[in-house]
Amino acid sequence: MPRLVAGHGSSALLSSRYNRTTRGYNWYGQLGLGDSGSGMERLTPTPVTGLNGIAASRGYGHSLAWQADGSVWSRGDNKFGQLGLGTSGSRTDRLTPAQIATEHVASNLTPPSSISA
Repeated sequence: MPRLVAGHGSSALLSSRYNRTTRGYNWYGQLGLGDSGSGMERLTPTPVTGLNGIAASRGYGHSLAWQADGSVWSRGDNKFGQLGLGTSGSRTDRLTPAQIATEHVASNLTPPSSISA
């Protein structure tokens, strides 16, 4: 069953066939499409490549995706370290998905039906 994930100014659709599309505000690269900033908004659904997440979440300027293999990926604003990559600051935003190190993801968790950022 398709799932819609909404955050501050952006959303994503996860379909039952693992097709992923995203749309909306992209100032920090939270759409994961490789670009960011003013004028980089997507007004129509845009495919996201390289991820086959089973659950996702949008926060204020960042996004998370839980993959079928149990890995967790993040992208977007990382000023306060919210991407979980061990870095922070205004120049550490991620424009494409980056895998969160496995030591930062609890090994006894089972993939959720949804997550919140």
